[in-house]
Amino acid sequence: MYAMKIAGVVCAGLLIASPAAAVTRISSPDAAYLAATTRLDITASDFDLVSSLTDADLSVTFDPSQARTVGVTWLSWGAPPETEDEFPRVLFADGLHQLTFNFSKLVSIFGFEAEPDGQTSHFTVDYYRAGALQGSIGADIDPFFAARLLAGQGAFDKVVVTSSDDVFAFGDVRYALSNGIPEPDTWAMMILGFGAAGAVLRRRRPLTAI
Repeated sequence: MYAMKIAGVVCAGLLIASPAAAVTRISSPDAAYLAATTRLDITASDFDLVSSLTDADLSVTFDPSQARTVGVTWLSWGAPPETEDEFPRVLFADGLHQLTFNFSKLVSIFGFEAEPDGQTSHFTVDYYRAGALQGSIGADIDPFFAARLLAGQGAFDKVVVTSSDDVFAFGDVRYALSNGIPEPDTWAMMILGFGAAGAVLRRRRPLTAI
């Protein structure tokens, strides 16, 4: 019973200190963000429809969007420190108020830069894991200033982007894979299980004759 009590105390401490469902916003493409993530390059030709970005570690699928080149087919974007590049390849979402990204693996960071076409728009980004909402971020983006980074850190396998403008571009798509460390609630259940197993073994230990 003592082992179970200790496990319960540790379990409660973990649950209180570290809630599992949380997303932290990353507000700018600074050096730390760039170092921690991998960019998914857009290799399609201009005006080709793209519905996935893939590298050796991850595949991301999304609603079909048109490849564009900033400075040629998309006139302006931005410059560091507000954006990663001045003239990136981007994907153009036309007629989509909502864009859904699905990942082949659990990711801990997912981000992209976005810019609406013609008017200030509000973007909401919802992060899901196994169908459950983990958290949301939002931002108003004015196309006459620069694109802005929309990035979150947590643990998720789907991201849903909602824009008040149904014409916008997104680019410099970046991710980091989840490191596989169990969430705090999983750790708590494991510790509780170990404590219960220890208590059973103590009860089954034979008495030693004196």
